[in-house]
Order: sequence, then C-alpha cells, then structure tokens
Amino acid sequence: MDQVEEFMVRHFRSKSKKVAGKKNESNFYSKHLLERWLRGRTDALENFFQYFEENIYSQSEKVALPIKRVEYCVAVWRMAAIIEDCLKNENEALKHIEAFASKVSTADDTIMLLLILGKLAHQKDYQDFDQKYLPGIIGAIRAKKDILKTPSTLLPNLVLFVDLPQQLETLLALDLTPDDRVRLQLSNCQVRWKWSNFSASLDSLAAATEGFLDISESALVTSSAEESFLSLALPLVEMWREIGLTASQQGLTPALDYMLTVTEMCAKRGTNLGLLPGYVMWLAVKDSPAFKDLAAKLEARVTSRLRGEKFERCFIVQGMTEETKQFFVKDFVRRLLLDKFSVPVGAVYQEQEQDQAAQDPVTLPEATSSSAPVSEPKSELPSGISQQLLDISVMELAAAKKIPEMIDMIIIEERQGTIPSTTTMEVVVEVLGEVGDLYSLDQIQRIMPDGSPEKESIYLTTGKIRLRSVNSAWESGKKLESWIKLVEFYRETWSDKTKGSVQLQTGENLLLKCRNYVKLFVEEAVLTSNNQLMPAIQTGSLKVATDCGDLTLLLVYWEALFFGPQFEQQQVAETLLDKLPQLVDHIKIDLVLARCHRYRTESTYRRLVEICLKHQCPPYTQSRIFEELLASQTRSYNLGGAKETIKCAKSLDIKLTADYLQDYLNAKQEMEAQAQNSVLNKVKNFIFRTPNK
Repeated sequence: MDQVEEFMVRHFRSKSKKVAGKKNESNFYSKHLLERWLRGRTDALENFFQYFEENIYSQSEKVALPIKRVEYCVAVWRMAAIIEDCLKNENEALKHIEAFASKVSTADDTIMLLLILGKLAHQKDYQDFDQKYLPGIIGAIRAKKDILKTPSTLLPNLVLFVDLPQQLETLLALDLTPDDRVRLQLSNCQVRWKWSNFSASLDSLAAATEGFLDISESALVTSSAEESFLSLALPLVEMWREIGLTASQQGLTPALDYMLTVTEMCAKRGTNLGLLPGYVMWLAVKDSPAFKDLAAKLEARVTSRLRGEKFERCFIVQGMTEETKQFFVKDFVRRLLLDKFSVPVGAVYQEQEQDQAAQDPVTLPEATSSSAPVSEPKSELPSGISQQLLDISVMELAAAKKIPEMIDMIIIEERQGTIPSTTTMEVVVEVLGEVGDLYSLDQIQRIMPDGSPEKESIYLTTGKIRLRSVNSAWESGKKLESWIKLVEFYRETWSDKTKGSVQLQTGENLLLKCRNYVKLFVEEAVLTSNNQLMPAIQTGSLKVATDCGDLTLLLVYWEALFFGPQFEQQQVAETLLDKLPQLVDHIKIDLVLARCHRYRTESTYRRLVEICLKHQCPPYTQSRIFEELLASQTRSYNLGGAKETIKCAKSLDIKLTADYLQDYLNAKQEMEAQAQNSVLNKVKNFIFRTPNK
C-alpha cells in the first residue's frame, strides 16, 4: 500500500507546480495516523475521523483533482486496515467507527460498506439497519472480477475480497428479494468455480438459473420489474458461457453432464426462455473437437425461432463494450420473454419417436399428407407498392431511433429482392451518421449495389464519422496518435479513389474533408510550437506525397510554417522549398496572398518576392506576388517602395495588371495634389495676412 501511494503521489505531484522552498512528502497524512493506531495510540482513530472530514469531505471542490482522489482511496484503504484490526481483536473502537460511518453515509457510504463486509467475513451478525446498504454491497461484490485465494500482506484483505466465500454464504442465508438472490448466487458460482470447488459452483449456477426463470413469470407486471429482470440476463449468460468454455477446454465431462441435465430441466418449462441455458451452452462447446456429440445434441434442440444473430455476435466480436453486450442480450431476452409461442413439454427430447416414425415407410406419407395444411399461393404485391410500404416502415423506425430493428428490416427485405428508395436510404444514413454507428453502416453498405448513390453516401458518412473520432482524440490530447490515424485514413481514401472502389467525386469530397482536418491539426501544432509533433507531420506529409503523388499535405505544412510565429519555423519553410522546389509550382498563390492581406504586414510579401527571385515560379505566380506587394504599398502610401517594385517587375519582365498600376498612379496624384495644396495655403496666408494694429 505504501509503495502504491508513493508511486501515485510522485506521479501526480510531478505534474503540478512546485512551490519554492516547500518540500512535499511522498505520502499522505493518513500513513502517520495508521502508524499511530498500530502503536496503540487511542487518539489516532478520532484524528482519522477528523482527517476525513477536514481534508476530504469538506474539500469537495477539489474532487476533480487526481491527487485528491488518490488521497481518498489511500485513506479508505487504511481505514479498511483499521476495521480489520478491530474485528480480529474484537476492539471496542469498532462502535466508534460504526457511528462515524453512519454519520457520513449520506454523503459517502464506502466506510459503512467496508464495515458490513468485514462483519460478514468474520461471522458477525448482519443487523437490520444494514439492509439499506445491501444494494451497494451487492454492487461491490458484482464489480469484483479477480478472485484471490490467499491473504495479502501488502493491502487490506477487506478491499481485496479475500473472504468473499464466507461473505456470500452469510448473505445468501438472509431473506433476500429474488433478484438480489440470483445476483449473489451468480457471484457465488463464479467464486466457487475460481476456487476449483466445482460441485458448489454448479449447484449455485443451477439455483440462479431456476430463480431467473421463476422471476420471468412476473417480469412483465411493471416496467421496473421488467428492467430488473433483464439486468440479470447478461450476468447469467456470461456465467453459463464461462463455465461451459472452461469445462470443455479442461475436459471436465462430469461438469458438462451436470450442466446438460440442468438445461433439460429448464427446457421442460415449455417456454423459449427455458431453452436459453441450452442455447448458451451450445455456443460455448460447439467449437470444441472433444465434445462434438454433446454439441450436436445441444444444436438439435436449438430451434430457428430461438437463435439470434445479434445475441451470438456478443461471443464472436472481440472487444465489444459492456454496454453493447448489455443492449444485445437484453433485447434478445426481452424477445424471448414477449414471445407467446410455447414449446411443448418434452418436444425437443423426442428424437427416438421421430427416428422410429422416419423408419416407417407406410405411415410417413400418410402423416405428411394429413398434417400438411392446404393453402393457396399467396398473391405477391407489385414491387412499387412493396417498396413504398418498406419505405414507410423504415422511416418510422428511423424517426423512433430504433436502429437495430431498422437495419434488420432492410437486410431481410433485401434478401427478398426489395430495398428502400434512395430518399429513404439518405434518411437512414443520416440517422446512422448522427449516432456514429459504423457497424450498421458497414452492414447496409455490403448489401447495396456497387456504384449506387446509396453506397457512395454510406462511404462518405463512414469517413466523416471516422474523422470526427480522430478529431475527438486530438482534442483529448492524443496528438501524435490522431495525426498518424489521419494520415493513414487519407492514404486509404486516396487508394479507394484511385482503384475505383468509389466514384471520383465521392473520394474527392472525403479527401477535402481530410484536408480540412489536416490544416486544423498542422496550424495548431505550428501555432503552439509543438516541436515533438512537427517531425511526424513532415514525415506523414512526405509519405503521402511519395505513395500517392499528392503534395497537398506538404503544401499545408509549408504554408503553416511560412506564416509561423517563430523565425525558426519560417526558416524550415524555406528549407522545405529548397529540398522540394517542385512545391513552388503547386502553391495556391491566391489563397496565400489573401492570408497575407489579412495579416497586413509588408514583410510577408517581401518573403514571397524572395521565393520568386530564388525559384523558377510560374508567370502567374510571379505577377500575382508583385501585384499584391504593389497594392499593399499603395494602400499604405509607400509610393517610394511601390516605384521600386514597378521597376523591379519591369526589369524581370514580370507583367503587372493595369488596375494595380492605375491604383498606384491615383495614389501618386492624390499625394502630389495634397502637397501642392499645402504650399499654396502657406503662400496665401502669408500674402493676405492681417497687419497688427
């Protein structure tokens, strides 16, 4: 604990401003308070309470500071160590801790939760007033993923949940609500399995599954009851899959037989939800070569009505977030719960009767002919009407933001030969673009015809989402990573445009978006003088120029350096042109000159003139640079400089537009007229002055 504290304090304090003459300790004051307690100081506990109130609870405005959060966590750890010591030695100070925990529980119930967990671990009575803290205790237990078997000498065992089996045993003996009991049974199942107590673990899994199915019978009474029931689905499914995978990988045949028996008992309830354990177990063992027979038996009992593509995706897609899994599993279980179709009891276990019927050559045709319903062929709707109906349904789902249902409908109808109209697909793509659903966009892109406007729109929207993600990462401080991703995305888009994977206009539109972000990133890096990022920007720009023959990124980089606030940056811009003189031919001189006009400094024009004199620029570029320099000098009435500019252009055979020359002449005449008027006024005043009386 002291080592963790020392590391965290050193890490966060190194980033803060240091006060001259002040030496910061590598630990918090709670360390000294704990040492006093261990030495038997009776006042240490009261000082600890005072420390919590004055240094932590009364400084809520500093809760956002990382160092303050570290201080709180370390203080809680040390309080847990004191609670453990009191419980082992039956110290009367435990009552004082309980009184303090009750006092601050409205603002922070962490100490109270630790106290209750400590009582549960040491076989203390679970008092009635502790009942209101039960949800917090269950939440803390469910959040614990790593299970430790041996006590630790480095951290308090109370925060490591070393005594979790005893704590769960005490809790399960209480009068709990069905939902809480299932949650604790699943935790007990996980702990026992990690501790290799397989029999107790499987018993807990069977009890949790039975309780889950019992709750389902009243889950639709209220919306809160339904939500509470659905929140149990993901933990139950994950536990069934985890134990099924582990048992199949380790060859635990008795455990798999036990689980198979539980699935059979659940299936006899006659509901689709009762088939869920068998379905999950089949998903867990179907890829195990050692249990092919078991997988085949389970697969035979998984009906097409039961299976869910999105549900199975939870176990296939790597790195899926917890929120996405929760959504898919809840949606799947809700469908099973609302499905009024019931499975006849024992129907899925009648393979023997079916095999015997299949062997009978006489009764099979009779049964087939008598049981098959006679129906007339259904009349198909005209394609135009079916597409209109599809458009209406898809638009309704899009308006309600029911994205999974909308995507499913589009995919199913496409398989039947109907896809929504272009207008409807534009709305679908817009909705998916707003929420940033790349997976759904990829799904519908696969089914769209090549070269269709819909596919091009999806490609463009997907690119915009990825660019937004890169920009968010840049704003969060991940500068280098964001730049690398942006360059790779630019090269990927350029490759798609070159290969013809997308239309030229679509590719160019997305490249234009990329260039806007490139300009934003490069200008910010130059303006903030981010010298660590500049080499990466130059390397990425050169990579694009080499691989794609596109000098746009290099030109953006040069322009940012040319207008950079530091002299060293401007020198780098000159060096870049010396190494790559072909850049001069591609400079968009009108945009550069417009920026010079905004800055209103003649020095930038003169640096452009130097580029003209040093490099072989196109005639248009030369003319525009001298024209704008002349215009700048004319506006500031620097007629002497303007005259020299005209002479220089004439000597270099650089053509100047008549408008700029006329502006110069007008300014010259205006200055001369002002000078003449000034002399005449002086003469008139001298001649017609009034003599003194």
